[in-house]
Amino acid sequence: HPQQVRKLFRNCFIVGRRFRLVVMPGRTPISTALQARLAACRTEVVEGPSTIDSIARSVHNCHGLHIVAHGTMNPETQRGSLVLEDKDGHRAFAFDDDLYPWIHPDLRVVVLQSCQSAAPTPKLGPPFVGIGPRLVQLGVPAVVAMQDYVAMDDARLFAAAFYRSLLQSGLVDVAVNEGRQAIFRK
Repeated sequence: HPQQVRKLFRNCFIVGRRFRLVVMPGRTPISTALQARLAACRTEVVEGPSTIDSIARSVHNCHGLHIVAHGTMNPETQRGSLVLEDKDGHRAFAFDDDLYPWIHPDLRVVVLQSCQSAAPTPKLGPPFVGIGPRLVQLGVPAVVAMQDYVAMDDARLFAAAFYRSLLQSGLVDVAVNEGRQAIFRK
């Protein structure tokens, strides 16, 4: 959603070239004004569907990945999924076992702005169930994910505080706490 991109990456326009930003809007159009702002801070906009493979190609040399997508967790199958796109731009589910193409040695943090992407597992079940835990199992050092349903306004508020803190401190756990505090202060 263009408004989410604008709010999530407001720091990009202030900080400038401290990090490389790639935006993959998929089938969601980006306004001309936002396109101009993204171009001004040298943001790469990848056209076309946001598939598992196109995301993998776009982040192959990035240190972080932030996904804004619907997420689900099926308690019966204990499989998590993200709603991405297929090659034709239609809705497609990406299950936790399908995300290995995103993993590479330089990937240090993944932020999943996706409901239930860290849904708690049953006490007697396997520990690495769902999207977030599966990414940790695949080797990502830090994964930030949602345990339940989160309102978009709260998720935007969390992300803004999270990235402000991450740019200042460089510490993911400190940034997560700042994001949570921003929601509590609301």
